[in-house]
Amino acid sequence: MHSKFELKKTYKVKFFNIFRNFFLLSIFENWLVNVVIRKNNDHFLRKLIPPNYLYPNSSMRKVTRNGIKYELDVSNVNDHLIFYNYSDLHLNNVKKYLVSNTTIIDIGANIGQSTLFFNQHSQGAEIVGFEPHPSTYERALKNIGLNGLDNIKVENLGLGDKEERIKLYEVNPSNIGMNRALPTNENIADYNYVEIVVTTLDKYVNKHTLENISLIKIDVEGFEHKALKGAQETILRDTPTILLELDDENLVECNSSARMLIDFLSSFGYVFYNATTLTELKSTDNLIGCHIDVICLMTNDSQDGKA
Repeated sequence: MHSKFELKKTYKVKFFNIFRNFFLLSIFENWLVNVVIRKNNDHFLRKLIPPNYLYPNSSMRKVTRNGIKYELDVSNVNDHLIFYNYSDLHLNNVKKYLVSNTTIIDIGANIGQSTLFFNQHSQGAEIVGFEPHPSTYERALKNIGLNGLDNIKVENLGLGDKEERIKLYEVNPSNIGMNRALPTNENIADYNYVEIVVTTLDKYVNKHTLENISLIKIDVEGFEHKALKGAQETILRDTPTILLELDDENLVECNSSARMLIDFLSSFGYVFYNATTLTELKSTDNLIGCHIDVICLMTNDSQDGKA
């Protein structure tokens, strides 16, 4: 049975994959990697890149990308994107909101890409990442270790609106970034899972006396609303910039929606911008079915009122 979480391949894609298979050979792979990094915007060359699912499982590569060292499994979606140096506009566009000598929270750290990016662009910041899946957590630690950093801490925890243990389902083995909690009406017997520990950001911040939180990045496959509900004290205290994945379908599966989440954050005084195009999201925008990254900024009026 084809899972709804797996990529459907068209006949056109299958046809071109015949030729892309040649670039699985190391000599051609090395040539292609070097060329696409040098000519990053050459769309024709990028069409030659073999997709992640053509690689055997655990196709490991040690590389440096944009000054950051990684150990990557190119059979996995996120690692593949890093390996072939695909641009990450939503991260690049949040750079100007990174504040030195503050605390940055990365909820859904995956293998450490965004955590390491924040470290690279915010001098003196203390960075705390949260990655609940045990093996993904270990890979994040590995990548941080490769870079010899001691100002980054990654916790093997999930964040939500209460302390609990839940099942985290592996819905797509070739995309660990899609690991998620599933509603009870989903056919969960189709998926492997691990049990994870969930706490709230507010409890964690109080326990570890974290101060001056300037940025919260959150990408947790529909659990965003619950995680931010568990961070209300922190949001009120520090009014951080929030970099948020807004996926209406994922949120609906977790008994929320994109509109509900935006309304929740609006109540704190946030305004919202598409993190790729930097266009402002309006209150009248239709968010049904949306899948966008959003930069959430506290308005000056709200900042002044809090002060």
